[in-house]
Amino acid sequence: MDNYIEHELFMKNPPSQLTPEGLVKLNNAYKEELKRIKEIYHQEVIKTERINTKGRHHLEIVKTDIKSMKPSQKRKLLKEIIKTHLALHLN
Repeated sequence: MDNYIEHELFMKNPPSQLTPEGLVKLNNAYKEELKRIKEIYHQEVIKTERINTKGRHHLEIVKTDIKSMKPSQKRKLLKEIIKTHLALHLN
């Protein structure tokens, strides 16, 4: 979407303190974080890319070891991974 102000959400609820410059910054931040999430997904979940650990500490990303998780946490995590995997491949 090129112009977020024309989105239905903003037409019904106009942002009172969001400037055009703020919208650009918000959009850029979203794109960068989405890119990083996809990189991590490809590296650690489906393992199609080599794992790059540079910058993780700065982003406060913690790798979860599934062996140390409780069974209920494992099931929940696996469901989320499958849901994310399907969503990424359908888009």
